[in-house]
Amino acid sequence: MDVQRGLTLPELIVSLTIVFILASAGVPSLQGFVLDNRLISRVHILMGTLSQSRSESIKRGARVTVCRSSDGAFCGGDWSHGWVAFQDTDRNGERDEDEPLLLSHQQAQGGISIEWNNPSNPEISFLPSGIANYDAGMFTFCDSRGSEHARAIIVSPVGRARISREDSGGDPLEC
Repeated sequence: MDVQRGLTLPELIVSLTIVFILASAGVPSLQGFVLDNRLISRVHILMGTLSQSRSESIKRGARVTVCRSSDGAFCGGDWSHGWVAFQDTDRNGERDEDEPLLLSHQQAQGGISIEWNNPSNPEISFLPSGIANYDAGMFTFCDSRGSEHARAIIVSPVGRARISREDSGGDPLEC
């Protein structure tokens, strides 16, 4: 007696249907995972820039400024497009060609908005002591999912930065 091994067409269709249903259930959670990682990555990159800029101001004994930058070389544009850190020798908060560029970061992917909530100072400067020059404030990071997934970097007047899911008053972040 010959024994044949394999699946019939109806068995194959049922099996593939089950696989597709299970796979489609996992896609939304994977998308959330990717969005979380993208947002948190941006937060940590800016946090690293702020920490390194503060350290450089102490090490160099000079004012170091971090400002938004669309071109990766000079101040201007939107925080969501990128930022630069430079030794601000003339203390005007704007990078001139003769001022050393210390760090530059350009956003490779869109979809994340970054807002700095200190309108009187569009940039943040660290004095040679490491203290933020009256530039205390908060960066808010938002993506298409809204306030529920937002993150913040809160910069204290002494220049210390920390990551939070709430604003400095303990209230939920708003996008």
